[in-house]
Amino acid sequence: MDWKSFTQKTKDLVQKAKPILEKTKTVIDTAKPILAKAKPIAEKAKDIGSNTVAFVGRQIEQTPAFLKTEEEYNIFLAAKRSIFIAYDARENVGESIRLMFPVWATQAWTDAADIKYLEISANQELASLLKVQWPLEMRVAYMGEEYGRMNSLDEIKAWWKDRCYIQDDTGSQKVEQSPDDVWSQNESTAKLPDPIWEAVKKPRAPRKKKAPEADTQK
Repeated sequence: MDWKSFTQKTKDLVQKAKPILEKTKTVIDTAKPILAKAKPIAEKAKDIGSNTVAFVGRQIEQTPAFLKTEEEYNIFLAAKRSIFIAYDARENVGESIRLMFPVWATQAWTDAADIKYLEISANQELASLLKVQWPLEMRVAYMGEEYGRMNSLDEIKAWWKDRCYIQDDTGSQKVEQSPDDVWSQNESTAKLPDPIWEAVKKPRAPRKKKAPEADTQK
């Protein structure tokens, strides 16, 4: 194909594409007013969602799950496993924490752990007394002794993924597999001897041959 033929073919393709491009432009122009009208609705829906989360959060903040005094904190800390989360609801991180309430409550219940919260803006005196780092802090304790402290949402979410409550002598974290008051099938059966296996591996004593009976017939 020479250059002239190629140029003519290109022009033909452009001419054929023009109606399609014009139709696409018409669709876009028609959709613009619809999108413009939908944007405030989407923004309003987003605001309603945020307001709903905030409302539910404020209701939960009135429950015993939220600490009010230092005495409550000390009693709570004496639990075998305790998780303390302090946050400022006025900050962006507040909504993220509120969204995780049901998830973390379920995971703590699974671990037989106690979880308590402190909303910093509602109880600044207690936050100051406990030396809470603003705007977010999580502390993890075992038998009244603190083993972990996190101050970023990423760190906190990473901890919840593995949920380590205690540390060994080297400082590395480890998790108890089950609480004392929960029967562990694996641990209990692992200590019991298997009677069939014990019978197989136990050496048998050689049988004594019976002495031939004396011939009584003469």
